[in-house]
Amino acid sequence: MKKIKKNIKRVQHFIPQFILKKFLLPKGRFELFDKRYNKSLPKDPGGSMFKEYFYEHDDFNPNEIEDLLALRENFYAPVIEKIINKKPLTIEEHSVLLEFRHTTYYRSNEFIGFHNYEKRRSENDWIERWDWKSINGIYNSKDFEKDIKKSQLRSIKSVIDRTDPVYYISSLTPICFLFTSTGKKFMVSDSGSLCGGNEFDGMVAIVLSPNHVIVFPRVKNALKIIEKLGFNNKKSNIIHENADDKFVNLINNKVIENSFEYYINPN
Repeated sequence: MKKIKKNIKRVQHFIPQFILKKFLLPKGRFELFDKRYNKSLPKDPGGSMFKEYFYEHDDFNPNEIEDLLALRENFYAPVIEKIINKKPLTIEEHSVLLEFRHTTYYRSNEFIGFHNYEKRRSENDWIERWDWKSINGIYNSKDFEKDIKKSQLRSIKSVIDRTDPVYYISSLTPICFLFTSTGKKFMVSDSGSLCGGNEFDGMVAIVLSPNHVIVFPRVKNALKIIEKLGFNNKKSNIIHENADDKFVNLINNKVIENSFEYYINPN
């Protein structure tokens, strides 16, 4: 029997429940497809997209990251609602949106899974990259699993503290696309953010609801878009697009491809 850790929250979500609740069916549950067992199961937001003690680490205080994320989600949720309802954001609200973008990636299964994948391939994993060494202060790892988790948690904190260099660079180009579907529905998965390949030029997509996905262009592309459209990079710029079935299928295929455990299918 697993020893119960006192005063530590056992259930720790890597996908925010305020996102999962948007996928509920009329009976208050949704169908979750588990890729490990090739079957679907009825679930609710509280009982899915989590791992026990997911954000705990010996170098952090108990519940430190879990409580920090829970607090920040109180800021993320209203900003997401404003975007979905096509209300303009202030520049500070766009900064919160960018924080949501980066924490969504860092807190997900995708973060650990990607670096494990790179390590298995003996390719350019985080431990060899100067930027990760600089951010996390880990220069030589004797325990990869422990240090990659430490790296994940430090990255979450650095974004929320606004000291993460990738967050800073993206904040220089406050522009993104909101794609809205009136037909086929989007799926959401445990991978959180979806880093696009050639299909959409390396942009990052985050599914917000069965009808909405937000897409962030790379900085180089964002600068070109801002210049071409005459936008002001000192204010929030949300470009609204219609998502046809082809685009929805593209996102859903990325969801299925990148999810390490399961995905929710609202169709």
